[in-house]
Amino acid sequence: MISLQSRAIPQSTDCSFPKDIFLLKEFKALLNEQIKLLGLAKRFRPRLYTWADFVFPKLYALTRQISVHVASEGLNAFLVRHYKSKYRLQPKRFQDKVRHRRFIPHQTDVDKFFRRLSKKEVQNLFGNINMALCRKIATFFGPSQKWRFLVDNTEYPYYGSTQTPYEQKTFKRHMGTKTVRMFQGHSTHCQNITLFTDFYLLQKGVGRWLSIPNSVDWLKFNNFGFNYGLMDREFYRVQLVKMLKDRKIPIIMPAKKYSHVKRRIKNYLLKTAPLVSTYLFKQKPGAKPWQSSVNLHIVIVGHDDQPAWKIRDQFWKKQITYDEAIHQLSAFFTTLDPWKNKRSWAKWLTKTYKIRWNQETGFSSLNRIHEQFRYRYPTVHLAELYLRAMIHNGWQFYRNQGLKQGIHHQELTLFWYRNRMLNQLEEIIVRSSYENVKYLQKRKRRLYFEI
Repeated sequence: MISLQSRAIPQSTDCSFPKDIFLLKEFKALLNEQIKLLGLAKRFRPRLYTWADFVFPKLYALTRQISVHVASEGLNAFLVRHYKSKYRLQPKRFQDKVRHRRFIPHQTDVDKFFRRLSKKEVQNLFGNINMALCRKIATFFGPSQKWRFLVDNTEYPYYGSTQTPYEQKTFKRHMGTKTVRMFQGHSTHCQNITLFTDFYLLQKGVGRWLSIPNSVDWLKFNNFGFNYGLMDREFYRVQLVKMLKDRKIPIIMPAKKYSHVKRRIKNYLLKTAPLVSTYLFKQKPGAKPWQSSVNLHIVIVGHDDQPAWKIRDQFWKKQITYDEAIHQLSAFFTTLDPWKNKRSWAKWLTKTYKIRWNQETGFSSLNRIHEQFRYRYPTVHLAELYLRAMIHNGWQFYRNQGLKQGIHHQELTLFWYRNRMLNQLEEIIVRSSYENVKYLQKRKRRLYFEI
């Protein structure tokens, strides 16, 4: 509809699932309803637009992989031509006879809108809208479907001067800088589909696990049932493990080679300890507000999909040295109940934990949606992560349904999904502009067109 740049022709094959899964039909109504509940509604009162009109250019720019300025100017120019050709209406010009009324907010106004959002308002606004999309997708899998809960952190380089508590130093060098902003992403996984649900800005000196229990409660409130959670070893905290266990969500995480883990691995290699052993994970005495403890299972596994017992057999047959055997062995922490066949259970744990890498590839997909990812304001960065997550979640379901119908995966890439999403997004923007003009002309608050 809008020729801002050349667009490839969509392929003939298409998925036969409801197109309103993109959530664009109710996207404007949801945005405006949610903003009315926030303090932003009192601080930001647009005269010619609704609040959703400031989000459309940002979402369109992400989907089209262009800047917000190009998206805003291109959409506005199209709407000017649209009203001229279809309704023979000329937008009202200002006294300089050059500028005229805009149908789409300018880039500066879009930026002002996003900068006014606080961190809590971003999570309430875009988090609720993203969750509405996740709930709609989850209905296609049924209420009895069990999901996996995935958590991981990601870093984005920051090149400006430190102005907020969210800039942190890292030992890694990201394209010439060691200053980063760190975000934590929560997602759910089932049937080869990964849906991002929440994002959190992390501060230095604040526990990175504190948001996980509340996020789990929110997902359960939205009818997401979980089998277990897959986490990295940096979330090895007794309070977190106990809270999730009390919520009946077992965890699976690789073990750091602490002294007790090394001792269990050594004893297993020397045939003085079993493959699976229990361990009381507790805090130090005097921990505040109180000391917590939880029972864990330590499961010995091998690297590179090698069973631990085969590595032990190679050591006793003197095919490998002691140091080589210790180097090839590792362990998992889990609160799951073991099977009767401990060896099969250890294989299953190793295979299951690989699902967590969908979180890593999910962050990569978010970065591929748009090349630009540098922002001065952390709340704007957080808001855009949610908008990218909406595109990513819709694409995940689109790909899942297409593969079930036998469509080749090359026709279900993120590129083709964005092309189909653009058509609907453009229709929504045109309809939104028509509703705004009709409302304002009826109230005679502002004349959009020359008489």
